[in-house]
Amino acid sequence: MAALALMAVLATGCAVNKPFAALESDPEIITGSVTKPVEAEGVDPRDAETIKMAVAQAQSSNENSHLLAWSNPETGSSGTITAIDQFVGSHGQSCKKFRTTVDSFMGISLYNGETCELKKGLWVLSWFLRDGTN
Repeated sequence: MAALALMAVLATGCAVNKPFAALESDPEIITGSVTKPVEAEGVDPRDAETIKMAVAQAQSSNENSHLLAWSNPETGSSGTITAIDQFVGSHGQSCKKFRTTVDSFMGISLYNGETCELKKGLWVLSWFLRDGTN
């Protein structure tokens, strides 16, 4: 009976590992430059995700300044991204620094942040901090 249970556990382990073998690239390469997940202080994580996606999807142009509105119907928050500066990160990845307002039930605040594309279509926040000057 114990041998049968052991075989079932081992078979399950093989089944769980199979999807990880299908990854397009080595997970260490993808996460190696990210030390820990960035959590925006004072901003709902859903709003931070909305802002990150708006910045990531913004079309690049020759100008460093953009004006882009964002809103999150889920939280009721909104804001304006007032600057996007595209650059190449230290590992050759596409990155964008940005400035945004966040208008929530707590008031209006100004934030600075940076997002980088780890692999095609996968953008992460490198940092996202409240601007202490407002």
